[in-house]
Amino acid sequence: MKLLSKEKATPHSLPVKIIHWAFVGLFIWGISKGLDNVSQLADAALFQFEMIFSGIFLAVIVARFLITRRQPTSLPADTPKLTYLAARSAHLGLYAFPALIAISGLMIGALYAFSLPTGLAIALHEFSISATYAFIAAHVTAALGHRLLGDGVWSSMVPVFKE
Repeated sequence: MKLLSKEKATPHSLPVKIIHWAFVGLFIWGISKGLDNVSQLADAALFQFEMIFSGIFLAVIVARFLITRRQPTSLPADTPKLTYLAARSAHLGLYAFPALIAISGLMIGALYAFSLPTGLAIALHEFSISATYAFIAAHVTAALGHRLLGDGVWSSMVPVFKE
């Protein structure tokens, strides 16, 4: 495949790589242990765990955003503007929608604790999860595309299958 850029990507710093992959693990773990029904929150220990996990998840997202926003993009300097804007928008979605998962989870817990209707918060939670999946799929697809292009973007973050 023809390389679109004559320049190579800037590698991400080790702290950025660590927080990226730690977040991936945290997200996968959080999704895998998700609740099937809001009535499960009647278990006080589970309720407490879910609220603490949502708070930690949100704190990690905020920390990740603050740390990574200082890191220059790994895209080569001569990346077309439209590609840059698409990548920037996708990355913002990868912060916004997981944050909405945590925020809506906290909302569900608070509403449940006060015996208030949780329907809208659950709908927001489910939408945020679906949107996050879509953004992750786009992100992984773009990363694989960069791997095929050999422009260094893949190797700037992924520790395996280096270019």
